[in-house]
Amino acid sequence: MNDMMLQNQSLLETVAVCEAGPVREHNEDSLAIVDTSVHGNSEKGTMLVIADGMGGLDAGEVASSIVTQELPNLYLNSKISNCVESLIQAVSDVNKNVYDAASQLPSRRGMGTTVVASVVVNECFITVNVGDSRAYLLRNGELRQVSKDHSLKKNYFGMFENKYQDNLSHVLTQAIGPHPSVTPHVNITKVHKHDVLLLCSDGLTSVLTDDEIKNVLVTTPFQEAAEKLFELVLERKGDDNVSVIVSKVMEVGLSAACKEQADCNNLALCL
Repeated sequence: MNDMMLQNQSLLETVAVCEAGPVREHNEDSLAIVDTSVHGNSEKGTMLVIADGMGGLDAGEVASSIVTQELPNLYLNSKISNCVESLIQAVSDVNKNVYDAASQLPSRRGMGTTVVASVVVNECFITVNVGDSRAYLLRNGELRQVSKDHSLKKNYFGMFENKYQDNLSHVLTQAIGPHPSVTPHVNITKVHKHDVLLLCSDGLTSVLTDDEIKNVLVTTPFQEAAEKLFELVLERKGDDNVSVIVSKVMEVGLSAACKEQADCNNLALCL
């Protein structure tokens, strides 16, 4: 990393795993890690994306691939200068693209995917999600979920008997693709040096508790954290695809434009 990049954006060290898991033959998960400075636009930071596909035949794989291939480009090429608004619009646009793709073939009708997309830009950790793939922030040994699950269990917990609650955890109230529009959850958090950011599909969180995930992140060397989490899923014989992105914040800095404008793409919202 050169000095200009050190001045212009927060720097991340990132490791990732995207595996079919011990049971399923096909991997319907997909992920992307995009440093926008490589594309000549460091003002838009670094994007992390995980999508967990669903649908018959290859439909889930198609849906998740559309998201991870197109979402970064939609965000990067957006004419909206505000990073938060640009990311929200990109999620809305990629939802329409998946919806349109699903309508083109009978075998893909109803296909969909979750998405959790985070952008680390300047002093902000911006997360937008639809579905139950998650984003977490680890700071000073405390793990906090910053995404919101769009599932029946999350939204209607307590209204059903306990015997039904585990089954409800996989029933989504929102996903990318099944409908022409979505209402994503948005979280904006101020990022600190040494923070650890975790994005994952429910292949991880359906097997490991938040405390178990935190223990791995706290006790495992950073470069081995994603692989260690996947190994624990294998040991528990998890039956789903598993995607994990773990990023460590190495430096935090404001872009030149941010310093001039003193608003840092909605930095005022990062309380």
